[in-house]
Amino acid sequence: MLYRRDASIVPYGPTVHIEDPEGLDHAIAIHLLQKQAPLSNKELRFLRQQIGLSQADLGMPVGADAQTVARWEKNEAGTDSPATRLAQAVFLLHLGGNEDLRRYVANLKLMDRVLNESIIFSEHDGDWQVSTDEPCPAQ
Repeated sequence: MLYRRDASIVPYGPTVHIEDPEGLDHAIAIHLLQKQAPLSNKELRFLRQQIGLSQADLGMPVGADAQTVARWEKNEAGTDSPATRLAQAVFLLHLGGNEDLRRYVANLKLMDRVLNESIIFSEHDGDWQVSTDEPCPAQ
C-alpha cells in the first residue's frame, strides 16, 4: 500500500517534504491505471479528483449519474463494471495528454461552474445591475 504524507498534515513522528507533490500524484495515478485489477473505491475517487471532475461530470461520459459514482466511491456498489473500466480509460487518456479529452473535461468543468453559479442583481438609481459587493447566498 502506498501513502502520501504532506509534512504539514502529519501530527506525530517523522515528516516528509515532497518537492513535487503534483508529480507524485501524477505518478501514482499512472501506476493505478496500469494495474490489471479493478480500481478500488478510494483509487477511483483519487483519480476523479486528480483530473478535477465532479461525480456528475465523471458519470456523464460513462453513462452513470452522480449518485452511482458516489456509491462507487463509498464502496456501496462494486467498482468492477464496464462503466468503471470506461472511467479508467477516461482517466488514462486525460492524464496521458489527449487534447480532445482535455478540452472535453475543461468544458465539463466550465458547465458545472456556470450551472452552480449564483448571480445577484441589485437596483442602483433605477437601473438593475449585477451586484459585485454582495456575497452569493448559500445554495
